[in-house]
Amino acid sequence: MDFTPVRARALAIHLSVGFGLCAVLGVGLWRLLGVPLNWQSAGALLGVAVAISGLPVIATRSIALARAGYRLDSQALTLRWGGDLEVVPLDHIVELHTGGGIAPRVRRRIGARSGWSRARFTLEDGQRVEAFASSSGSNLVLIVTSHGAWALSPADLPGFVDAFSRLSAVISAEKVEALSYRRRTFARELLGSRFAQVAAAATSIGLLLLMMLLLAVQPALVSEHPFTFDAAGVPAGLGSPARLLLLPVFGMMAWLLDLGLGWLAVRRHDYVAAYMVMGVGLMTTVGLWIGVLTLLRFA
Repeated sequence: MDFTPVRARALAIHLSVGFGLCAVLGVGLWRLLGVPLNWQSAGALLGVAVAISGLPVIATRSIALARAGYRLDSQALTLRWGGDLEVVPLDHIVELHTGGGIAPRVRRRIGARSGWSRARFTLEDGQRVEAFASSSGSNLVLIVTSHGAWALSPADLPGFVDAFSRLSAVISAEKVEALSYRRRTFARELLGSRFAQVAAAATSIGLLLLMMLLLAVQPALVSEHPFTFDAAGVPAGLGSPARLLLLPVFGMMAWLLDLGLGWLAVRRHDYVAAYMVMGVGLMTTVGLWIGVLTLLRFA
C-alpha cells in the first residue's frame, strides 16, 4: 500500500518562496544593469546572491517533497524522499507512536530540524532519528526499531496505522534486508566536513562583501583611479574605478574552479587535495581584500 506525506501546505510555502526569490532576482538584475553604481547596487547584488543561492534549494526540496512517499507491504516499510531510500523490515519495528505517544520535546525537535525536508539528528537520550516528514503536527508518526527511529507524516494517518497493524500481524516467509541509501550530491560530498563548510561559507561571503563594497564606494572614487605603480610606489597607470569590480569577478571564477577541482578530488577520495584547493580559494579571497583595500587608499 502506498501513502504520501502531508505536502499541500509545504509545497504552497515552497512555491511562494520560489516566486518571491524570482521577483527579487528580476528586480536585482534590473537595478544592477542600471546606472549609477552605488549603495543601491550593492543591495541589489545581495538580493541577487540570495535568490541565486536559494532557488536551487527551493527547487530541490520541492521536487523531493512532490516525489516523496511511503510504501507498506507484508515484508517492509519503504521510505522515499528525493534520491534517498530507506527499507525497514517490519520485523525490525518494535514500536509505532502517534499523537500523545510522541513526547512534545521530540515533536518540537523533529519540527525544528525537518522543515519539510530530510533531517538526521540524535535526541537527548541517544536515540537516532531520521525524519522523512513534512509536518510535525497531528499526522506525525514515529517508527522505532532497535537501531533507531524514523519520523513520518502520512496524509492518511488512520489508513497508514491500520495498514501497519494488519501487515505486521502477517508472518511473511520471505525476508528482506534493511537498506539505507543516500544519493551522492555535490553538497554532501564536498561539504561533508566542518572545514569545508567554513571555507566555502567564508570564501563565498568574502567575495560577495568585496563586490558589494566596491559597488557602494563607486560614487566616492575619482574618475581616473590608479591601477599600476612604479618602483617608488607612485601611481603610474590610471583607469575607470569600475575596473575594480573585475577583481571579485575573477575571484569568483577562480573559486568556482576551486570547487570543481575539490569535488573531483573528493570523488577520488583524495580529501587532503580537496581541502587544500578550498584553502587556496580562501587565501585568494583574503589576498583580493588586501589588494582592493590598498588600491582604495589612493581614491
